[in-house]
Amino acid sequence: MGILKVRKEGDGITVVGCEPGTVLDAAGSSELRTRAEELLGAPPRLVFDMGGVEFVDSSAIGALVGLLRSAREAGGDVRLARVGRDVRTIFELTRLDSVFEIHPSVEEAVLSFRNAP
Repeated sequence: MGILKVRKEGDGITVVGCEPGTVLDAAGSSELRTRAEELLGAPPRLVFDMGGVEFVDSSAIGALVGLLRSAREAGGDVRLARVGRDVRTIFELTRLDSVFEIHPSVEEAVLSFRNAP
């Protein structure tokens, strides 16, 4: 069984989350890359709930950026939600906080898609 938990929200929005205490490293990013096609609907509207993620390494960041690029090329987007302080610091240091749209809750991230033009 993988570390990613996927649920459909309706309106073509997919929410992906992880178990509490997840370290998103090479193994997790491999799963993310493998399941990218399943996660990217048409158009891909993906919310990644980072609330259970304690740490991300460079391979996980690469997988998330690749997922974001694929989603945007297909006319969609990836939003992040519930990013913890330590993970948020990594996103700020790499300036990815200006690339990803980050929301305090999954609900707000889902609403941002529903309210988008």
